[in-house]
Amino acid sequence: MNLFTLLSKKAKRLRLSRSKEYHFFLKYRYLFVKYKSFITYFNIYDEFALTQANIILRGLINKQIIDKFLHKAGEQSIQKHGRIKHHDIRDQFLASIKLAYFFNSQETTYYIPFFNKAMNWIYAYEPDKVFDYPYNRLMDDFSTSIIDPFENYHHDLYHSNFTNLVPLHVGDATSKGYYHPDFQTIFIINNQGRLDVKIHLFDRGLKRPNLHHCEERMRRALTYFFANDRQQFIDSLFKEGLISERVYKRVNPKLTTSFIKREYE
Repeated sequence: MNLFTLLSKKAKRLRLSRSKEYHFFLKYRYLFVKYKSFITYFNIYDEFALTQANIILRGLINKQIIDKFLHKAGEQSIQKHGRIKHHDIRDQFLASIKLAYFFNSQETTYYIPFFNKAMNWIYAYEPDKVFDYPYNRLMDDFSTSIIDPFENYHHDLYHSNFTNLVPLHVGDATSKGYYHPDFQTIFIINNQGRLDVKIHLFDRGLKRPNLHHCEERMRRALTYFFANDRQQFIDSLFKEGLISERVYKRVNPKLTTSFIKREYE
């Protein structure tokens, strides 16, 4: 049996429905109906899909907050000045808007992961431009402006407060490791922003799992994963207390068990 399949079967899993991430998802997933370009995220079935869905939701929440501010500021500007006074609105925005979710890339702040860099620059630094053509379409129908956030921003996005992932700061030229503490699972995410491997830790054979400095221990084990050293990786998982002796014996390195199996295989 594949190592990661066995770890999945033996995991002490927190049900999706009991997690804080899923409660957040349920609270805001009506936005996927409102913005039908994202309707495929309305139903999710695993931890990584939930992580991606919530990234989109947090982007939609940010956009709604910004749009609401601009709508109100625009009305006030017209009432007071008879026109859109761009610099006033921009100054008000930059002085008052504080958004909970953002990520940084190349010295630019991004609030909306499903928009490209130019659109994010407008929403972060020049929001008054949405009152002018062609950007005025962004408030109501932005479907033609949507990009794939995971392929375009990949690690910058996952390494931000758009997720609850903990970057493990270990990887190779093609992928990096992240830990989700709620699900006690490592995600190996590639440079296209997709999941390569999901590693469930602290299986049912560990009656009292040691969570002390667990991220450091994961990093040590993952060093062998990214070196493609199957034996050392499995030995390290056991040595670091990340898997039980029972599971360790089931994946004896001398057996001809498949090692790296991608999620899409």
